[in-house]
Amino acid sequence: MQPVDASEFDLDYIATALQSAVTAGGFLYEAKLFATRVKELSIAVPIDEAGALDLDQQRQIASASKRFQSIVARLAEVGRWSTEARII
Repeated sequence: MQPVDASEFDLDYIATALQSAVTAGGFLYEAKLFATRVKELSIAVPIDEAGALDLDQQRQIASASKRFQSIVARLAEVGRWSTEARII
């Protein structure tokens, strides 16, 4: 494996991909991952037609993930609000 430049990665994408890898590996995301367990994690990174890391695709995936998480949070808030609502 050849070294890559950190600027070729979107950090929000890496965070999203790592969270998915932790979940898929059966780890609790909040639990400590010791070095031996971290070595077991791997993530897929989009590449373009030329075989280079696709930063634009990483950004699109990270953005979609953020939007989805925001929608989930709003739905949870509506759920909490609806349990407290009273009809007079």
